[in-house]
Amino acid sequence: MNKKTGLKAAAAIFFLTSIGLLDLDLTKPKFASKADLTFIDGPFYKYNILNSGKTHSFTFTLNNYSTIFQINTDYLHLLKFDQFSKLKSGTIVRVGFLTSSLEDLNSEGPVIFVYSISNNVNDYLDWTETIKQYNSIFLKLFSLTLFLCAVLSYIYADKIEKNRFSDSR
Repeated sequence: MNKKTGLKAAAAIFFLTSIGLLDLDLTKPKFASKADLTFIDGPFYKYNILNSGKTHSFTFTLNNYSTIFQINTDYLHLLKFDQFSKLKSGTIVRVGFLTSSLEDLNSEGPVIFVYSISNNVNDYLDWTETIKQYNSIFLKLFSLTLFLCAVLSYIYADKIEKNRFSDSR
């Protein structure tokens, strides 16, 4: 593979990745305010942390729901884990998740991602913090950066081709 072909392949990869990331960001469920969340109360049962290499999974269950609730990895740093880890089984907690996930409640289907966990004493995961991160422009900016890399790679590959053509005369 010559340099021109490699740059054009990189440009295509950058372009497709930028479009995929932008699509992912633009098609995610809406979370603009507290009104987009559904809150349920239930007795806390237990939590589970799964470390598999670079990824961490934090799930928990409530006694009266068969659903497994999960905190998205992007929000683990927002969780007040020291306080949350001291929760005793049976303590009533309030869990907030996107209303669009309501149909998955008590189903054997996918986990439900939570954006808020609290009780009358503590906010373990505050929805006002998760909403900021959820609606961050980082993915859009990263997508734009990849798109610019695609354009620059293609232009540079084209320039190499023109220089090679003019040098061969």
